[in-house]
Amino acid sequence: MKKQTHKQRILKMLQEAGDRGIHSFTLANSVTFRASARINDLKNDGYNITSKHEKMGDSYGVRYFLEE
Repeated sequence: MKKQTHKQRILKMLQEAGDRGIHSFTLANSVTFRASARINDLKNDGYNITSKHEKMGDSYGVRYFLEE
């Protein structure tokens, strides 16, 4: 079985999350610390991904949403 790329894993997570979206901390812990770069790659591939700043614990991050 071929290993998924970071972009593929992030896209799958966004699709599965639906309206809940995925927080940047979750992506950093489970996929890559360079999630924002991979999100940008997905946007350049034509995916409509939005984001909003969100606090998680004592720190701020970003929650990403895949718009269908």
